[in-house]
Amino acid sequence: MPRACGEGLVMGSSTLSSGSSWPRAWAAVVAGASVVSACQVPSGDPPAGYEADDQACDDGIDNDQDGLIDCMDVDCRVASTLCGERVPLYRNFQPENAPDTCHDQVDNDDDGLFDCGDRSCSDVPETCCRVEFSDRLCSDGIDNDSNGYTDCGEFTCKSGFVAVCMDERYCHLKPDGSIVPDDACCSDGKDSDGDGKTDCLDSNCVSACPKDEELSVAACSDGKDNNGNGYVDCKDFDCLKSKDPAVAALCAVPVTPKPPEDTEAACMNGKDDDGNGYTDCGDFSCTGLSIESVQAYCLEKLENTFAKCQDGKDNDGNGYTDCDDRSCRAGYVTCTDAGLCGYFTTKDVATARACVESVASSVKEMNELCSNGLDEDHDGFVDCADFDCARAPGVTVCADKPRMCGTQWK
Repeated sequence: MPRACGEGLVMGSSTLSSGSSWPRAWAAVVAGASVVSACQVPSGDPPAGYEADDQACDDGIDNDQDGLIDCMDVDCRVASTLCGERVPLYRNFQPENAPDTCHDQVDNDDDGLFDCGDRSCSDVPETCCRVEFSDRLCSDGIDNDSNGYTDCGEFTCKSGFVAVCMDERYCHLKPDGSIVPDDACCSDGKDSDGDGKTDCLDSNCVSACPKDEELSVAACSDGKDNNGNGYVDCKDFDCLKSKDPAVAALCAVPVTPKPPEDTEAACMNGKDDDGNGYTDCGDFSCTGLSIESVQAYCLEKLENTFAKCQDGKDNDGNGYTDCDDRSCRAGYVTCTDAGLCGYFTTKDVATARACVESVASSVKEMNELCSNGLDEDHDGFVDCADFDCARAPGVTVCADKPRMCGTQWK
């Protein structure tokens, strides 16, 4: 719904041109709304605080200060005549996955969807169709881009650069938008990072939560989760794998021995021979073998090279393709105590870079990668034009470039 200045918005002065004209319908709104008197509006302009007519939806200004400009604002898409699909007289069919084709109001790929309503646009961060990717926007309880996903439930909030969605200890946002870890976040009864684990059940809170030992017969049979890791008594490895004979006897479970998965035949038969939940090349007991035929077999099957992580195939048959496969995203997400988050890795950087241009072993290397003029991840966006560089807090070489998706998304 369009909003007026009286609805909690702070307006200094209108930025619309004083010579513009506006529909008579606005006159009735101004005459009947007491809140408009608080808005400083030059004569002839629509009242500041609304973004719901053709003029306000075509001026490049965020009139209602909700962070969405013109046709990116749902108010414009509903109320103006400018944000619908345009059908060109002559069609030029082309992919719809770049900033220009995702904001031209044309269904360029003729799939029945256009611009940010097309998944081929919304799945590309550089098109700015998804605008929730900062600690402030990912913790305000608002679906800022009106796509049905809010805060840590939004894919871009889980991008790896947003501390509040990566670590349970980040729950207090400062007025300047910065965020620092706070152990108090581990006892507030909330799932701060949206990973389904609350407070001391979250591994991020290990150092913040007091722990009782779960090592004795008494502790392993009291029905309590003494060490706060989410597992009780003999379901906890501390009890189940205890070296104390008494505890081991208490938690002993009769098990039918299974053959090891460490032979050529066992590592190439498509079965989980040792019953540990991992099959063939997905089992370390196979990938760690020095048998040449097994190594060659696994090398062919695994999805863990730059080429295989960009070939559009599910090479290892685990149901995940390319960058959706964890074996391609070899980097891990981490946040420093200053709230600086990013993708880092200490192994196989080349493979991880197939999915994230700025993945590195250090902040220094991140900046080098984002200023070398190369499209490291082959996504068509180079250096600071790539979301992975432009929005990564650790990348400082992009600071003097125009802010991707605008400065309002802080």
